[in-house]
Amino acid sequence: MAFFGHGGVRLFIGEPEAGQEFSNGSSIYYRVESVDDAYSDLEAKNVDLVFEPLMVYEYETHELWMIFIKGTEGNRVGLMEERLKN
Repeated sequence: MAFFGHGGVRLFIGEPEAGQEFSNGSSIYYRVESVDDAYSDLEAKNVDLVFEPLMVYEYETHELWMIFIKGTEGNRVGLMEERLKN
């Protein structure tokens, strides 16, 4: 697994993990202020959510939290939040 960043764009390269539905195929990621708030809003609108907010990576100063929804064509759309550690 590797992350590359340049000019505000982040690229993740890694192998899909067996049994993890959200890692199959390609995904588009959007940054949001709060994945918890986004999850609640989307759940109230009956959007097809893949899983509840999940911390997927931990940095020294912050954590990367994500949720995924299923797009209309079966693709995963990710929403991510970089949450500062307390």
